Amino acid sequence: SIQKITKVCTDAREDGIPVIWLQDVAGFDIGEDAENKGLLRYGAALLRELADDALDNPPHLCVLLRKASGAGYYAMKGAPFSPAWIVATAATRLEVMAPQTLADTMYRKKIQSLGDSPENAAQRQMIETARLHLIEHQTESSRPQSAAMRGDVDMIVYLHQLRQLAVSFVRAAYQSTNHIHKPSRLWASGQVDL
Repeated sequence: SIQKITKVCTDAREDGIPVIWLQDVAGFDIGEDAENKGLLRYGAALLRELADDALDNPPHLCVLLRKASGAGYYAMKGAPFSPAWIVATAATRLEVMAPQTLADTMYRKKIQSLGDSPENAAQRQMIETARLHLIEHQTESSRPQSAAMRGDVDMIVYLHQLRQLAVSFVRAAYQSTNHIHKPSRLWASGQVDL
């Protein structure tokens, strides 16, 4: 699927066709099996394609539907790749990883290393308080309103507005002076029938 996304991005850039990304992604699959199948190589090719498109031509619209997390967020034209427009819904959560998972990753080993001894109770309590504070902070910062205040999203929309937003985006994108009106790859093959 990553190869297909890369091909679509390459063709869209070559043909001047605007791209709309619909994100509901928790990240990339990880582990030895994914690495053996070449996931990292395919992901790197996609990131190169997105990075080569520094002028955002054609324009890209990134719609964050529910989850926008981890490497999947970056690989689907997230903010680091400067799409023309990033919109979120009220249900969107923009985060590196789930707040609970992040807090457990950061603090689980520290808490376990202290053991259950009474002399470490105060330290365990301090670490547990820090863990709960991190969860609270990350939960708040993952909300679309927080992302908008940071400038990570341009607009928060209702789901019923997405169709009109996409239509408006494509119409505006086709007014770009860099648009190829009849991409030869499509028109020469007879694939476009008007």
